[in-house]
Amino acid sequence: MSTISLVQPDEPLRIQKILIFPYPDLKRLWFRMQLQAQPDHKPNIDIDVAAVDGPAGNSLAFVAYDDTYLDATIHLKEPQPGSFYQCVVDLSLGLPPDMEHVEQVKFEFPLEFRDAEAGADGFGYDCPDPSPA
Repeated sequence: MSTISLVQPDEPLRIQKILIFPYPDLKRLWFRMQLQAQPDHKPNIDIDVAAVDGPAGNSLAFVAYDDTYLDATIHLKEPQPGSFYQCVVDLSLGLPPDMEHVEQVKFEFPLEFRDAEAGADGFGYDCPDPSPA
């Protein structure tokens, strides 16, 4: 994954890229996310992963996250190898009742091993850079 550029105040806070690499045991996911930074914004990040037609997977939550890169392991409760899973990531700012929704990203991926160390492609979301019309 390429590194994020320096903070650019004229660009909005957003998700730039998400990559998921299922571990060989298919019970854990290596989750990587890159954010477009914005000065003085520390977003809340909610990550939910669940089988599309099966049991819940797991979720993670971060409040006032202060980095542009997130690297975490998600443990699946009842993994269903070969099944499709949905990843939903929500970005927000502040706390209730004044919480502001910033962005939501959803995508599906199969629960299949991907060897990141061997250069295999992960599953994920790659937000294109905004370009002026």
